[in-house]
Amino acid sequence: MSCSKLSTTEKYPVSVRMKIPKEKLLIENQKDEWQIQSEDYIVQGLPGFLYFVGIRCEIFENDERFNGRCFFLLLGFKKENEFKMNVSCKVTLPALDNVWTWKVDHQIEHPNLALRIPGLDTESLFDPTMKWFVNDIFVFVVEATLTVERKKCYGEIHKNEISNCCECGLSLKLWDRDDKDFAFVVDKKELKVRFLIV
Repeated sequence: MSCSKLSTTEKYPVSVRMKIPKEKLLIENQKDEWQIQSEDYIVQGLPGFLYFVGIRCEIFENDERFNGRCFFLLLGFKKENEFKMNVSCKVTLPALDNVWTWKVDHQIEHPNLALRIPGLDTESLFDPTMKWFVNDIFVFVVEATLTVERKKCYGEIHKNEISNCCECGLSLKLWDRDDKDFAFVVDKKELKVRFLIV
């Protein structure tokens, strides 16, 4: 019998508070284009999927939406596995007590979602009257819900199909190997297991 694949939709909340010192932004802002991003974060339950947040400055010429140097707050993705994902996102700038939201209702193909904050540009960022900084730190919070459609496997799987099966491939490959560490014996039945998988 082969693996039957059923689609399921699961929601994964993510949240990152990023703090960037004013000095670092001043240094980066001497370049025409630049990007500062956080470390990569994992999402429990989504193997091979990482996300980060950041800020980017980019120059646009002859673009209908943007002109000149523009700032964007980023929610970026790095993924090994293909799946459909919708994103609902909220960005908060605690210094201004403002919230912006955006939603992407299609399969994400681009590695970054970029949100342009009204009034945030190269001139206003360092204008003391705009109050983007708190104690010389630029702080923003990104909270998002990733709604992911994935295929799960049910039923027995032929060994040839293990690598094609979406979620159960690793466990089945490990199950078939003979390098288990010890065994439980219950009712004269032996179950061999590994001590640790790293």
